[in-house]
Order: sequence, then structure tokens, then C-alpha cells
Amino acid sequence: MKYSMTARPLAILLICVFVTAGCSRSGSRGGEVEVFPPLENVHSLLPAFEWDDVHEDYILVRPGGLAVDRNKEILILDEDYLKVFDLDGNPLRLMGGPGSGPGEFERVRSLWYSPDAYYTVFGGTFGFTAHFFRPDHSYIERVNHMSSPLYQDLMQAQDLRPQRPEVVLNLNETDRIYSIDSQHIDREQRNFQKVFLFHDSPDSLRLIVEYRQTNMVWGERMGSSTPTLGHLLLIALPRGRIAYTHTWHDQSSGEERSIYTIHVLDPVTGDGYTIEHPFVPIEHDYKIRELDEEYRARNPEQARDMVEVSRMLKERHDEHMFLAPLSNLLISEDYLLAYHARNRGDYQEGEEYLFHVDIFEIENGQYVNSAMLPYGNFIHDGILYGLTFSPDEGSTVKRISIDPVIYRRR
Repeated sequence: MKYSMTARPLAILLICVFVTAGCSRSGSRGGEVEVFPPLENVHSLLPAFEWDDVHEDYILVRPGGLAVDRNKEILILDEDYLKVFDLDGNPLRLMGGPGSGPGEFERVRSLWYSPDAYYTVFGGTFGFTAHFFRPDHSYIERVNHMSSPLYQDLMQAQDLRPQRPEVVLNLNETDRIYSIDSQHIDREQRNFQKVFLFHDSPDSLRLIVEYRQTNMVWGERMGSSTPTLGHLLLIALPRGRIAYTHTWHDQSSGEERSIYTIHVLDPVTGDGYTIEHPFVPIEHDYKIRELDEEYRARNPEQARDMVEVSRMLKERHDEHMFLAPLSNLLISEDYLLAYHARNRGDYQEGEEYLFHVDIFEIENGQYVNSAMLPYGNFIHDGILYGLTFSPDEGSTVKRISIDPVIYRRR
């Protein structure tokens, strides 16, 4: 793993970032910490929103993100709109809408909201356009990173071509963080991929870190990926900071102790620290995909390609043996929550699907507690919000109350 930097001609800037084994100016947080068994029964399901009589404009069709803003209003990205609700689920207004004007969207699919209330709506016809907004929802600008020769030049120097960004964080008026995948320009080497983390500001484009991707395989005609083989997790923190980890490279597994690492960084000043925390490796249960005979008969070539790719993923899982340790990062005011990975096969029908979650103080990286919690998209004022879908009910929002005891050191 290598940290490097490239700058626009306007200035030559330095960024202080250290590899996993080292530490930043503020040092490493971890070592021989006392780890607690996860607290159980620390959440409760709140009543679902009653949307039977809601106007059709507010019905959720294919939502791509959820956040709660400073006005305590729920923002849900859906059908090229930001659909706005109060905390009781009552519809308030629509923002955005289809179009190419300022603040309008075309085929957007993702919403990323920072604790400082700046946010990004992302997508576009080819999936490369980021729309940036202020805390008062006023429009800043629209940016397509693919049009920047700086990204192109940096990746072409490694015989790579940029793919669509995975995450785009809007930290303030001018500073953005991009997580961008790339693929080798030679088709025969397309299994060689990297993911880059950039800090983009008005006078520089700085490469924070790059990782070799481990979660993607390509067959003859199609490819597939799975986060259980590792991927880059990235989240915005208060006061313009970020937390990130590559769930495969930023971990070490041994017979006596296994550790995952999370990096916390101020991309402007370079100040930061690393969190190092033990985990128990989980053996994967990945199985080669089985297709029914009817599907094989209707789509013989596609079925053959899908099974080929599934077999390649099985081989990759067998090579790694264990799941990547983490599956998600969330924040809850002053705390960072790290969700452990688990096998889908561990889930029993009728069982609530819960994850082991480690909780850290954002300010200093100190470990606080662990708890068993459900998955979600956003935490606000002790409530975990999540987008769900079922064939019977369609898309809706689940709300789960979290017991504040999880934020107390034991």
C-alpha cells in the first residue's frame, strides 16, 4: 500500500498520511484494549410510517439514500427527487426533480450527507456526476470527475482507466473526497483493479491512499464483486474529517490475534490517528450460484457466464478463507460505529438480522463498547433509520430506537 500525492500547477502541497502500521501526528489508538462482549437487547422497533394516504409523489419507488438534516427533516433520494418528510413521516416538499438545470437531477442513485450538513447527490446518465449542496439546501455546483484530466493522467500513468466513484463526500464549500475505482486498460488484465481515495480542493488534487482491489473477478464476458472479499469504507465525520478503511488490506489475521484498522483524517491539515481493534475472523460460507433449469434454457449464454463468475468468486473466497472483518461505518453524534461482517447463511428465517458493532469516540478514537444492532443508513438523535424493501410493501423506512447505554464505557 502506498500513499502519494499529485497537485495542480497552482501549488505544491504536502499531506501527512501514514501507513497502517504507523501512526499520524495524533498517534495510533488501540493496543491491548479490553474488549467487551456485545450488549444485547439494546434496540427497539418503532412504529412504521403510515403512508397509505400519502400523495403518489411521495411514494418511495427506488430510494437511493436517506439522511436527517439540521432542521430534523428526513431527506430521501428517489426518482430524481429529494423527498422531504418530518420525523413522523409526514410529507413536506419535493426538492430537485428531473432536468439539467441547477439543483436538478438525471438518474441519480446516491445521497451522502456529512455531519457538517453539506451533502452530495450523485449519479447521472453515465453515473459520473456529483451535485453539491449547502446545509440550507442551496445549490453549489455540479461536477463530473471524468472530465478532469488530472484523474485521467494519474491513472493512465499506471495503465488504469477510472470507473465511476463509489463515494463522493462534500465536506464544505470547496473540499470534496472521492473514492474511485479503476480497471486495467488491457482487457486481458482487467482483474487488476485499484481503488483511489482523493482529496479535491480548489488548488490541488491530492491522493490520500490507493489499494489493490480484492473483491472483483471477471469472466469472459461479465464480472462480479462482493464486499465480503473487502472494499473501501468511507464516511464523513464532524469538522471536515473523514474515517476510512479498506476492509481487506487494513486488517491482519493471526493465530493469536486479529486486528482491523480504521483511519481518521483531517484531509486539509493531515492530522489524524488510527484505530486498531481486535476481531474474531469468520470463515466464509460462499456457495456457487445455482440456476434453475428454466432460466438456463431461456438464457444459456448468460447462465453459463453467471456460473463461471460465481465459481471464480468461490475460488477467491476459498483462497482468503475468512470474510473481510467490517461491513459498514456509521456515526452517531460523537461516536463512530464499526459494523462487523457476517455470513448471510447465519441468518435464520424469522430471526432479526443483527450485527456485532464496535463503538469508538470520534474525538480520540477510544473504544467505548460493543453491541448487537440491526443494519441501517443513518443515525439521528438516537434513532437508526434504514431503507427497506419487500415485494408486499414495496420500499419504506424502518426506525429503530437505540438505547444510549451503548455509548457508556463499561
